[in-house]
Parts: sequence; structure tokens; C-alpha cells
Amino acid sequence: MNAGGVTQSALSAIGAWPEQENVSELYFTDPTAIPSTYTPGTAMTVNFTLRNRESAPARYTYVIEQTDPEAKKTVRLLTGDLQLDTSERRTNSPAVIPQDMGTPTRLRVIVSAPTNDPNKDRNLEISYWLNNTKEVN
Repeated sequence: MNAGGVTQSALSAIGAWPEQENVSELYFTDPTAIPSTYTPGTAMTVNFTLRNRESAPARYTYVIEQTDPEAKKTVRLLTGDLQLDTSERRTNSPAVIPQDMGTPTRLRVIVSAPTNDPNKDRNLEISYWLNNTKEVN
């Protein structure tokens, strides 16, 4: 790219061109289809999408957790890994089996995303609340 006769690389060399922002995106694949209830002991699917907008391929680790209404107890329902190429977007639909933790219970997807510092990751998180079908009826 040429900015009035000065190249992007020349501007970058003197710190006058913004660096590419490394970003990872995490979101529910279809927010209108998020369930509002759960049945303890019965499998349910958690649909989320992850997009790698980092400057290189990246490995992501995710955790799906369930938390009780008072946020005193958290149970890890599932862990997994995803390897994404640069600019790759992937939908993931793992099944989890929620426990009987009352109403409402919070289901969280936490993804550890890479950073420019190889010794640190950053966490991305999305969540929603579910009512226990045993307590709704």
C-alpha cells in the first residue's frame, strides 16, 4: 500500500502505521436457538463458533462449565481443543450432560486464546442461563 509516496513498510518501521490487531472471536452460532431449559442427566448440544483473526494459525483450548444459581459451585462438563488456520472460522457443537444444580444454572463456554506474549493466554467467554425442567413444571 502506498500512502502519498510513502510505503506501508516505511511507516511501520517508524511506528506510524498501526500493527495488525490480533483478535479471536467467540460467539453463539445461532443466538435465537439458545435453549432456556435443561434436564439434569440428559445430553444437550452447545453450539458456538470460533474465528481465528490472529496473524498465524492458533490452537485454542475450551472448557464448558455449569455453575449453580449462587455461583458457589462450578462443574466442568467438557474440555476440548481446536486448531484453526489464520482467518478460519469453525462451528463446534459438543454435547454435554448438565448436572442437577438448581434454577437458574449458568452454562459457560470459556476459550483460552493466544496472545503476543507466549507465556500468557487470554480468556474469551460466552454464557447463558438455563432453568431446570424439574423445577419449571
